[in-house]
Amino acid sequence: FNSSKTNFLLVGSFKYQKGYDVFFNSLELLNKDIFKSSHFHICGGGDLLESFKQLAVNSKFNRSISFYGAVDPTPFYRKCDIYVLPSRFEGFSNSLIEALSFGLPAILADCPSANKDVVKDGVNGVFFANEDQHDLSKKIVYMKKNFLKFDKTAIQEDILKHFSISKIALIYQKLFE
Repeated sequence: FNSSKTNFLLVGSFKYQKGYDVFFNSLELLNKDIFKSSHFHICGGGDLLESFKQLAVNSKFNRSISFYGAVDPTPFYRKCDIYVLPSRFEGFSNSLIEALSFGLPAILADCPSANKDVVKDGVNGVFFANEDQHDLSKKIVYMKKNFLKFDKTAIQEDILKHFSISKIALIYQKLFE
C-alpha cells in the first residue's frame, strides 16, 4: 500500500450482479491524473475474475489496480480510504457493513438492496445511479477529493450502534418472545 495515494477497495465475487463491468467502465472515463494519485484494490474470486484481470492489463489504469483473489479482506479495510460497491442488486451486504465498521466511507449503487438502510448519503457514503458508469466516475472523483471530510469515528460508531452482534441478537431474541 502506498499511503501517499488514495486507496479504494472493492470486495466481492466476480459475477454479473456485482457490477464490476460498470466499475471498470467508470475507470475508463477518469482523467489519467487520478490514477497517479489513487490505487484500486480488489478482493474476490469468481467466474469472471480472469476476464476482468485481462481487461485491466490492457487498460490505461493497469498500474493503478491490484487483484488479490478470494482473500480475507480485513487488512485491506484497515489500510484503504474508500469502499466501492457497484452492485446492480444486493441483499444485505456484509462487505459494506465490514467496510463501514472500519470507518471507510462508501461509494455505492442506488440499487435494489438494503443499502439505503445502512448508508446515509453524505454522512457515511455517497450513492451513484444504478448501472451508471458516468455517475460512478463522478462519485470516485468526488470521494477522492472529499473522503477526509467523512468522520471515520462517527461512521464506526453508527455501524456498531445499529449492526453490532449484540444489537442484532436482541432483535432475534424478540422474535422468539
